[in-house]
Amino acid sequence: MTFDRYRSGLAAHFGVSVGLFGMSGSIVVPAPSRQGSGRVSHHHIGRQSLIWADPDLEATLADWNRRQTAVAFDEFRAVALAAHAELLGHGLEHVLSTTYRSATRAPDVTALDGRSAEVIRTVQSLFDECSAEDLGEAEFEIDALDPYLVGWIEGGDLLALAGGRPETFRPNCCDIGVLVHPEARLGGRGRAVVSAVADLVLEAGHVALYRCGASNVGSQRLCRAVGFELAMELDAFQWPAAVGES
Repeated sequence: MTFDRYRSGLAAHFGVSVGLFGMSGSIVVPAPSRQGSGRVSHHHIGRQSLIWADPDLEATLADWNRRQTAVAFDEFRAVALAAHAELLGHGLEHVLSTTYRSATRAPDVTALDGRSAEVIRTVQSLFDECSAEDLGEAEFEIDALDPYLVGWIEGGDLLALAGGRPETFRPNCCDIGVLVHPEARLGGRGRAVVSAVADLVLEAGHVALYRCGASNVGSQRLCRAVGFELAMELDAFQWPAAVGES
């Protein structure tokens, strides 16, 4: 049921039939929201390769449309780079498995109110100890902390933080982010707060998602240890014809 809800939301977002994701092949889908942007993303969902693109590039990408098998990432990437497109990143999206079972909550793990001035100050103190790369991966916003928020507080210090935020384009899905103090990693704190916030997300009736970069091996291990499974893999590109345009 979880994957059915996930794929239904994804199909609505892309403007395709959900049945597409049960088939093997490739399809180019023009995205009106990307008109004039030069943005292209290549997604693998199951056996389906979906290329979601600026409509202005539909003719350029026509050779990839309606193939009988999924286009390999390396194949599409090679052609894109040869056309001087910029590879913006390679990402993974995970969904909490239907076999997930809530972990026993550690005594240092507690739910937080992101609207509280005291919580905001405490979270900022964690942010101050983390690198820009860490903060970029976690995607927290200090002025708008996630509605589902859990922290590991030890000796008065916030050592790990996980949050869940509903997506604007898939409101039935909640994206989970995590941030752990650099000196408090490898102790299970990240896994504990991600599991605790996943519980809150599920209780609220959302599908729990976890995104990370393909190069972030530690983040992948963490989410899979909690019980997340890979649901979608994607490359994002900026096509050269529209570089510099809005």
